[in-house]
Amino acid sequence: MQLPQFIFRQFHRQRHRNHYVSPLPSATSVVVIFTSLLFILLFFSPTVVSITPESEIFSSTSELRKLYKHESEVVAKLHEYAQALDKNLKVVQKYLEDFEKIDIRDDDEDTEEIVENPMNAYHILKRTVIDWEVVAETIKNHTQVGDLAGEIIKKGEQLPSFEDFIGGSMALVGLQDTYALNLSEIIHGDLPTESVVQRSPYELSARDCLFLGKAAFNKGLYDRAVGWLEMALSRSKEESEDETLLIPTATKEEILPFLETTRRVHDEVLEKRGPYGETWQTFEKPINGKLAKMRKYQKIKRYQPKLMVPLTPVEENENFKALCRGENLRSPKLDAPLKCRYLRRPSSVSILKPYKVEEHSIDPYIVVYHNFMSQLEMDYFKEHSTSRLKRSLHQGRDGRYVATDIRTSKQAWLNKDDGPLIDKISTRIGDATGLEVFPENEASEIYQVANYGMAGRYSPHTDYITGEDHLHNPLELIRGNRIATFMVYLEDVPAGGSTVFPLIGVKVRPRKGAAVFWWNLRTDGRGDPWTRHAGCSVLYGNKWITNKWIRYHHQFKKIPCVKEPDNERTASFQTLAY
Repeated sequence: MQLPQFIFRQFHRQRHRNHYVSPLPSATSVVVIFTSLLFILLFFSPTVVSITPESEIFSSTSELRKLYKHESEVVAKLHEYAQALDKNLKVVQKYLEDFEKIDIRDDDEDTEEIVENPMNAYHILKRTVIDWEVVAETIKNHTQVGDLAGEIIKKGEQLPSFEDFIGGSMALVGLQDTYALNLSEIIHGDLPTESVVQRSPYELSARDCLFLGKAAFNKGLYDRAVGWLEMALSRSKEESEDETLLIPTATKEEILPFLETTRRVHDEVLEKRGPYGETWQTFEKPINGKLAKMRKYQKIKRYQPKLMVPLTPVEENENFKALCRGENLRSPKLDAPLKCRYLRRPSSVSILKPYKVEEHSIDPYIVVYHNFMSQLEMDYFKEHSTSRLKRSLHQGRDGRYVATDIRTSKQAWLNKDDGPLIDKISTRIGDATGLEVFPENEASEIYQVANYGMAGRYSPHTDYITGEDHLHNPLELIRGNRIATFMVYLEDVPAGGSTVFPLIGVKVRPRKGAAVFWWNLRTDGRGDPWTRHAGCSVLYGNKWITNKWIRYHHQFKKIPCVKEPDNERTASFQTLAY
């Protein structure tokens, strides 16, 4: 086991043991735990979080649902075993009570609703990683362990890894940062969305807040880390006054050194590097009162969103988060030319049933086709993909494909061998866009189906292929680059999960059955950087999409060659192909 994982595990497990049955730890043990953690806190560099191949559960709501069902089986066996327990009954009962804060149901819709709430998902991961080890140890040490106990332990071995819990913790921290969620509401299980407050029966303890504060620190979110640690201190005081608890889950003496260190590091980073960077962020003013009175902090120029101009990665990220939170960055002048209309294609079924097209941007051209797929068709795509889902990868800086928190989802691929419906949808896409999609995997790629997990997101990126490695692939030479993207939402997402274009201020909300289309390339075949887009974190719900990427070279009959453009923007497509 790697050192940081070992210390994290001991850190979380030790206090849970104390919470169940043990007295307060000695001063020596607290110092040892603190010293180890402080070492990691100071020297574990905040950067993009790498995800190991084993940590796959949190990245897909489909997998979280399977986990919840499997945990239900484990809990059923635990109920049987609990009847035979004479000793250590409190340990097992604590696990059961925590699980049963949500009603146990068997049907898929109810389990899906449970894991759609990120607060529920976090506690499912925490319970099955941290709490389960306490239960397993209790069972192993019991003198009357029999066949039933062995069966429970065997099922427990199929529960997720500690990496999954770390991934889920990072996801919850990122969710709070992106949507600027109020910690005083989150800790009580309340998740505010645009329309309603989603409630979870689970609250965050002082230890949870302390752990999440450490996760925020490692992610470089120093301002958020301070907030989580201050909340840990507040929760610790509440727990010490709660007569139903033997001890607080984390003591003031344990939290304060972390908080003081984080405040100091926060101010040092702000002084030396400024409030924002690709791998860090702080408040705009120091926490230290004397530093905050310095002249340079008296007149702070806050970032004002910019559109249609090159942005630094930090500026792009600020636009990204603003769009995800629902802020409108576009002026009325930009949106004035946008129209909604019915689109009919000659000699196609659209003569009788036209496509409902809504424009979201003229340059680059982005449209939404409403009600593009039926419920039956969407269910077909999800059902044929669920068993094949694998962790989504993205291209790293060294050109290799890796799994990190830049993209948290799982994906599968569907082609014509998966049934006649696949070609039927492809024919419809070709008709709707006016582009050539056949032959499959040449004129267009096979379907990618993606399911986004706990706080699932995808950081800003382009769909067109960059670099020159693909030019050495014979298939890529036949296909050409990705001229356009056609993406269909297979589920409604009650909160979050929007597709946003930070450089042009466009936001598309996920609506079941709707499809988004945009051009990735200009008319001269070069990539259009203004099409950089991102998937906002799923705040609440279950996000499924399918992508069809259309390739350049097979469009020579659909899109005529163009003369050299006057400038970069006149080279962009500003309408659909006809």
